Amino acid sequence: MFHSVELAEILVSGKRPLNPSIRIDPEADDESPACKSVLAWLRDHNWDINPDLMKVISDPASKEPINLVARLGDEVVGGLFGFTQSKWLRIEIMAVAPAHRRCGIGASLLAQAEQIARSRGCVHAYVDTLEHQAPDFYTRQGYAASGMIADWDSRGNSKYFLTRDLE
Repeated sequence: MFHSVELAEILVSGKRPLNPSIRIDPEADDESPACKSVLAWLRDHNWDINPDLMKVISDPASKEPINLVARLGDEVVGGLFGFTQSKWLRIEIMAVAPAHRRCGIGASLLAQAEQIARSRGCVHAYVDTLEHQAPDFYTRQGYAASGMIADWDSRGNSKYFLTRDLE
């Protein structure tokens, strides 16, 4: 039974006290039976709540890769790797060789990836990037910040999440 002070603290904080019989232990192996149980509970919950999404993301064929490489003769000067799934283009990695930056290669890679995504029925694109990488590049290409985590790397650099409508 809660005392009135404990009950008031719970009501103010929104937190319930943990049952004293419960232990919270580190689990070194993320493939352990305990970890697999936790993942199964989440997967079951997601299937119950949103079976249509779970059908899509559980089907490996629904995730189609986009791997683009820019070449100058035989020299690789840039690349973009991502995938499309449902109506989204996800850009995972894009880089241009230092000697070839600010020459339109990145914009061309991105435009081609977006065109491929449109041909696959995508209507949105997203990417995440650190502040010292390319957030300004993506905003110049029409992407808008949809979120940010300050000090993401614990060294003062923020991570930006950017999206764009492809229609």
